Amino acid sequence: MSTVFFFKQKTAYEIIAGDWSSDVCSSDLFPSHDTERSAQICEGEFLVAGGAPQTLSGVYTDSLQTVYGCDSVIITTLTVFDIDTTTLNTYTCDPSQAGSQVQHFTQLNGCDSVVIRSVVLNPSNTVLLYDKSCNPNNVGVFTQNLTNQYGCDSTVITTITFSLSDTTYISLKSCDPSAVGVFYNPLTTTDGCDSLIITTVTLLPSSATALSGLSCNPAEVGVFTKVLSNQYGCDSTVTTTIVFDPLPVTNLSGSSCNTSEVGVFTNVYTTPGGCDSTVITTIAFDPLDKTYLSATTCNPAQVGVFTNTLTTAGGCDSTIVTTVTLLPSNTTNLSATTCDPLQAGVFTQVLTNQ
Repeated sequence: MSTVFFFKQKTAYEIIAGDWSSDVCSSDLFPSHDTERSAQICEGEFLVAGGAPQTLSGVYTDSLQTVYGCDSVIITTLTVFDIDTTTLNTYTCDPSQAGSQVQHFTQLNGCDSVVIRSVVLNPSNTVLLYDKSCNPNNVGVFTQNLTNQYGCDSTVITTITFSLSDTTYISLKSCDPSAVGVFYNPLTTTDGCDSLIITTVTLLPSSATALSGLSCNPAEVGVFTKVLSNQYGCDSTVTTTIVFDPLPVTNLSGSSCNTSEVGVFTNVYTTPGGCDSTVITTIAFDPLDKTYLSATTCNPAQVGVFTNTLTTAGGCDSTIVTTVTLLPSNTTNLSATTCDPLQAGVFTQVLTNQ
């Protein structure tokens, strides 16, 4: 058998084996309190709920005890109002009006409302343009005041300078005599001015080279012409004249005191051109060589005929006969007078004559 108690207001009931019996026991019942509240705060503030500081909107529960020891639940519905920030942008062309201004207001919910007014300076344009003209009347600096896309001033300054008429000189060369001369070509520049191109074409030289040669081969004799290109790209004509060169014969002569070397000797050689070259050498007999010399002397002991035998470059005897004759010695007598006895006398002086 089990007994269950439950309470309703101040009456306790006992259920025994499924039977109901009232007024079994009685006691005082103290109620539990549930409290609901709402709160509002502004952004940046906090409220303690749910056992902690809260900064976000939501529902927070706090469990407490009453003075009777019963549960007391506080349910807090928290609303966080944003701080209203409004940014207003305006534009101006006046620099003195540019800048930012902040104003603080209070919303209906008691929170701050911030209005930021920003005045932005729109640019004023200055455009520099440069141009050229071949007309002196168009030259100068010209200013034009316009309005740009922001409604501000746009100043266009155009500077036009004087452009001379252009003259270009071109030098060319040609191998063709018919293409030589001075040619004028009038044009117009991008500025609309006259542009004159003067082209001077000069004639390049055409080369002509004459060559000559010899040949002992009759088949190679004649005049031969070959046309080439010179360093300028023009014709270069080479004319080669080959003259017949007969077989050369060279005659040499000599002498010898050796009879075995005397005679006529023939030798055949080949020239650089491939032709025969005959050398005929005639050696004549050269008798013994004798040379006569004469000399003079003042010394009687050196006077006479002297013979000296030598050998020539060819190995032959060479006899030199020298005849030495005596030159005369001169005696000159001079006389003089003096008043000085010390200077009187006969004096002899030996000199050399011619």
